[in-house]
Amino acid sequence: MPDEDRGEVVTAAIVPAQGRTPTLAKIREQIVEDLPRYALPRQMFLVDKLATSDLGKVVRRRVRDELLQRQR
Repeated sequence: MPDEDRGEVVTAAIVPAQGRTPTLAKIREQIVEDLPRYALPRQMFLVDKLATSDLGKVVRRRVRDELLQRQR
């Protein structure tokens, strides 16, 4: 995602598994153990689904645009 100070920052759009209701705090707790510090997302969002193309691939630009809309 765009960031005024850094240019861009790592951001995670997370789609919980069906029937699960994780908290962002719980997710962060888990990923801190698994990822190096530089790869940790500065922002995390729980979303219902990710924008995909007709072929089923994630369209990152659309996901970013949707997350930016949520921030406004």
